[in-house]
Amino acid sequence: HWLQPDNIIFKISVPAIGEIEITGKDLAAPISMQSAFHDNLHIFCMYAMWTDGFELIDGKINYAKEDSQRLKDQVQVDERCLSFGEYAVIVPAVQFIEKVKIALEREKKTPIMRLVDYFDGEKFNGEIDVREIPFKKLDKFSYQKEFRICIDNQTKGDDPYTLSLGNITEISALVKSSEINMIFNIDAILKD
Repeated sequence: HWLQPDNIIFKISVPAIGEIEITGKDLAAPISMQSAFHDNLHIFCMYAMWTDGFELIDGKINYAKEDSQRLKDQVQVDERCLSFGEYAVIVPAVQFIEKVKIALEREKKTPIMRLVDYFDGEKFNGEIDVREIPFKKLDKFSYQKEFRICIDNQTKGDDPYTLSLGNITEISALVKSSEINMIFNIDAILKD
């Protein structure tokens, strides 16, 4: 649940004290409530470079000249992400996801994989479906453009989960994070 202060009244019964009422006047920000179910999920997060509103023709993005800045903005990694580590590994989505699926099938695991949806925490008020929670995040983090792989392997605790994909050197490139935005070129196929 994500509840705006002006839309709620909490009544709490405290033994030996009685009922306490908390209203929006008592709160400085929205209230987030969640179940413990998600505490034991294993979630792999990574930056997802993608474009919206452009067509791919023969491996190149088709765009009008007036859309060039919008396209460039979509394929640039936000500077804040570049501070997450000295190096980044670039992998093409289709091949990487295929390797993940094969590895998880071997272990008889069913993942949920998709882009994160970002929401306005100042405006949204309501319940988020329990299955959607791992894929919802405040819009102040939208610069992270996350893709997540979520696995419920029925374990409890803080133990890590290791998934062996095998060798991915043939589909990946290790680059300095500081150089990542210089790597991606935008070749134009201008619309008539």
